[in-house]
Amino acid sequence: MTIEEAYLKYINYISLKNKITTVSSVKRKFKNYIIPFFCNKKITEITKNDFIEFQLNLKKLNYSNSFYHEIMSVCNGFFKYLNLTYGINNIANEVGRIVYNKNEIKKNNNIWLKKDFKKFIKCVDNNIYHTLFTVLFYTGIRKGEALALKVSDFKNNSLVISKTLTKEFYNGKRQAIPTKSGKTRIIPLDLFTIIEIKKLIKYYSKNYENFNQDFYLFGADEPIATTTLDRKKDFYCKKSGVKQIRIHDFRHSHATMLYNKKTQIKLIQERLGHADISTTMNIYVHTNEVEQKRLIKKINLSRL
Repeated sequence: MTIEEAYLKYINYISLKNKITTVSSVKRKFKNYIIPFFCNKKITEITKNDFIEFQLNLKKLNYSNSFYHEIMSVCNGFFKYLNLTYGINNIANEVGRIVYNKNEIKKNNNIWLKKDFKKFIKCVDNNIYHTLFTVLFYTGIRKGEALALKVSDFKNNSLVISKTLTKEFYNGKRQAIPTKSGKTRIIPLDLFTIIEIKKLIKYYSKNYENFNQDFYLFGADEPIATTTLDRKKDFYCKKSGVKQIRIHDFRHSHATMLYNKKTQIKLIQERLGHADISTTMNIYVHTNEVEQKRLIKKINLSRL
């Protein structure tokens, strides 16, 4: 059996136990990195030396430590499956992980302050993207959750978050699955965001004859592609002169903004949809330069 044949069986196996998004991630790593390296080699012919060469090949690509570890986790899961099913040694586990980019400086997630976002949003000249970026910054919802929103999800001046859009297609359309937590949450909106969303819906109703409540809030009859969203964000960052951040960092920025406004952590947790409050604190809440200066000022005053 070749590694590609074994891969297809493995995908069928993990599809029974994992979310679509997890399976999609495994597929991408196999198709982009694992299968191209091992080609049609039989699974019984892969040696420890082959796997070490595979690791060294990845090192040449200069990926981050976290991404390298993701690929290694996929390999370990695959060879564990081969071991359980066909009695083949788990060479990924036996070889272990090589020391990879040991001098890599771990970067904190970038965030924008409100002044950064205001500078950015002034340059966004498309009403759909203007509203989308506003929602992302002032609600903290995930990219997939925003792209999955329908007009019908805008209710009582709030957004109903019940699903997320995946990268997978079914019958030519992107698939929507339940949120990461599996729960529906209601996100109350500020007045300015409410007005902007209402204007966008009015724009759809005037310009689309087939407008209905099943329209995507961002994209009308079809959702915006994630790659297109990233490209637009990069373009407007460059145009406005603000630092580049990821779309996911809009979420970090929102959480940090709420935290700096002394919002209760429990409220931030519920707004972001985290099952564990420690996730909110450890990952999504960041101090900024202004807060650091305030801290030093307090220490200075305490020494008088």
